[in-house]
Amino acid sequence: MVTLQNARGWPLWTGLVLGIVGIVVWLIAPGAGSGTSQAISPSVPDVAPSPSSVMVHKAVNVLSVAPGQSPAPYYTVTFTNPNPVDAVLTAITDTLPAGFDYIGLYPSSDWTEEPTDSLEPIIVWAGPITIPASSTLTLKYSVYVPPSVPPSRTPYTNTVEAMMEDGTAVGPASAQLLVGTVNWNIMKEASPTRVLSGGQVIYTIDLTNDGQLVGTLERITDTLDPSLSFVAMTSGSDIADDPQIVGGSLVWPGPFQVPPGDALRLQYKAQTSADPGWSWPRNRVEADVGETTIAAETMIEVGPEEAIIYLPAVFKQFSYARLTVSKSANPTKVTTEPGQEVIYTVIVKNEGDTTGFLKTVDDTLPAGFTFLGMATGSDVTTPPSGTTGKITWSGNWAMLPGQQLKLIYRVAPAQTEGQYTNTVSVTAHQADVPQQPASATVRVERGILLEEHFDNGIDRWTPFLNYWRLEPGQWYWGAHDGLNGSGAAVHNCKISDKVAHDALLMYLGEGAEQWTDYRVEVKLKLTGGVDDEGDFVLEGGYPIGLWVRGQYEPSDIRAQWVTGYYVVVGGKPSSATHFVRLTQLQTATDCWGAACDNPQNLYNFNNSYELTSVKLDGTFNRTDWYTLVVEVRGNRIKAWFNGQLAFDYVDAKEPFLTGTVGLKTYRSKNALFDDLIVTPLN
Repeated sequence: MVTLQNARGWPLWTGLVLGIVGIVVWLIAPGAGSGTSQAISPSVPDVAPSPSSVMVHKAVNVLSVAPGQSPAPYYTVTFTNPNPVDAVLTAITDTLPAGFDYIGLYPSSDWTEEPTDSLEPIIVWAGPITIPASSTLTLKYSVYVPPSVPPSRTPYTNTVEAMMEDGTAVGPASAQLLVGTVNWNIMKEASPTRVLSGGQVIYTIDLTNDGQLVGTLERITDTLDPSLSFVAMTSGSDIADDPQIVGGSLVWPGPFQVPPGDALRLQYKAQTSADPGWSWPRNRVEADVGETTIAAETMIEVGPEEAIIYLPAVFKQFSYARLTVSKSANPTKVTTEPGQEVIYTVIVKNEGDTTGFLKTVDDTLPAGFTFLGMATGSDVTTPPSGTTGKITWSGNWAMLPGQQLKLIYRVAPAQTEGQYTNTVSVTAHQADVPQQPASATVRVERGILLEEHFDNGIDRWTPFLNYWRLEPGQWYWGAHDGLNGSGAAVHNCKISDKVAHDALLMYLGEGAEQWTDYRVEVKLKLTGGVDDEGDFVLEGGYPIGLWVRGQYEPSDIRAQWVTGYYVVVGGKPSSATHFVRLTQLQTATDCWGAACDNPQNLYNFNNSYELTSVKLDGTFNRTDWYTLVVEVRGNRIKAWFNGQLAFDYVDAKEPFLTGTVGLKTYRSKNALFDDLIVTPLN
C-alpha cells in the first residue's frame, strides 16, 4: 500500500499519475519483442460455434422390447453445445426402423414441438431449434413396435442427424433396440430307458432358448422318484456343480443365462433301486423362467434281467405305443373382416399297449394366420413358441395306453379371400407317430357390410329432407320395379305440386357412418325426369348414382347437414356418350372458391364441388339396367360403370375417410335401384 501525505501542488500528483498510466500502457501495449499482451487481456471475441464442436448422442431406455409391448420404449437424442454462444439447428431428421410407429414426444423432453413430418420412417423436426451456449438440449420421443414387426436377433437401428444454419451436418448418431422374446423349450430324456434293478441311468435335460433375447433361468428343480438317488454330474453337463438336495429334489439355484439360439444342458447319473420286481420310476424337472415355469418328465422301466411270463389261454393282440393325431377347425368358414377367430382342436391319442412320450406338437399355420391364445378345455395351457408360421408346444408328456392329450387354441385368420389348410405333426419317444400330418381347412370369404335387394321394402333406409320441396313419399318401394320383377327402391321427384331437385336415400344402420375402406355395388335404372313445370321429360332426370363416405346430422328443422362424395352417371339417351362424375359436398374446413364465403350453404346440396368428370362412349338409355361400382380406400376413390373403369381419383386435400352409403338422384321420374352390396376392402 502506498500512502501519500502532505502532497503540495500539481507536479508530484501529475508525475505519479502519468507514471502509473505509463506503466499500464506499457503492460497493455509493450514494445517490440514483447509477447505478453494476450495473456493479460480480459476480452473474449464473440465467435460463432464451430459446427464440428456440436455433438449428438442417441440412446433408448430399454435394451429390448417384444412386438406389441406396452409401455412403449422411448429414445433420447442429446445435443451438446460446448461453445460460449448459442447454436441453432435448422432441422433434425430421425429415421425409425422399418415398421416402427412414432407416438409422440416424451413428457421430459426439452424440445416440446411435435415434428413437422411425423410420417414414418423419417421423422423431421423443422428449426430453428436453439441449443443454449455451454449446455445441452434433449429430444425425447416414444415409439410403438407393432406385432407386425418381425422379431430378430439382429438389433433394429435408429439413426438421427441434424443440420446447422450454415448447412453443416451434425451426426449421425444411432441407437439399437432388440425386438423379440425369449422362447423356452425343455426336454428330458433317460438313457437307457430299460434298466436292471440296481443299475444306473443317465438323465439329460436340455433347456433351449429359441427366441431372440437372452433368457434367464432363475432355478432348476428336478424331482426324483423315491426309488432313485443322485450319483454325480457327468462330463457332458454344462453345469458341473452338484445340485442342492432338498427333500427328494435336486435344485440348481441359478441364475443361468442362455443366449438366443443356444441351450443349457444338465446331465447326471442316478441310481435305481436294487429291490426285486418291476417298477416304472417317473422323474420330473421344472425350470423357473421369470413369472412362468416350464416342465418336462420322463419314465424308465426297472426290473430283473429275466422274467417268466405266463400267457393265458385267451390273449389279445399286443402293440407298442402308437400315437394318432387328429385336427379340426371351428368354424370352417369365416369372413375377411378384422376380429374373426378360428378355434383349432388337436387330439393326440395313444392307441398302443405301452406308455409313450409325446415330445412336441408342431403346428404350421397358413400364411396370414396368427396364434392368439389357448382356449377353454385345452389340456395344455402353456402357449407355444412362435405366433405365425410354425408354432411348437414342447413337453415330455407321458401317454399311457388309451390316453389322449387335447390342445385347443385360438387364431386370427388371414384377411384375404381363399382356402387355407393347417397341418400338425408330432414327435415322440418310445412311440410310433403318423407319417403324414393331420390337417384342417378353413375358407376365408369376403365379409359383407350390407346386402340389400329391396325384397321387403325400404324400411332400413332414411330419406334426406332438409328443404321444403323434398317429401318423404318421393322415395318408395316398388314391389315389382326391380331386376326380374323383384322389389326396388324408387324415387319420383314430383308427387304433389312440388318439384324436388337433389334427393338422397341413406343407409344409417348402426356403425355405418364409421365404415372405412369398402366397395359398394348397385344396379340402377333411370326412366326420365321432369321439366320446370313438372312434366315428364324422357331425356331428363340425370345424374343418378351413389353417395359414399357419407356423414349425416339429423334434425327436425331445416338445419340438417350432409357431407360426403357423390359418384353419379348421366347423359341423354339421344347422345352417343355419357359421363361419370365425382362430386364432393363441402364443409367449413374443406371448401373451394366462393363456397368458403357462404358458410350457411355448407353441408348442402347447392354447395357441391366437382372433383373429376370423365366422358365414356355409349348411350345412357332409359330402358336399361346398369351396374355402378365404387371403391373407397383411404383418400383414393375408384369407380367402374358397367365394368369399365371410369376414374381413379386421389383426394389430396381433406378427404372424408369414414362414412355410410346412399342412393342419389336429380329431378328423376323414376329412378330405380336394386341389388346393393357393400363389402370391406382388405
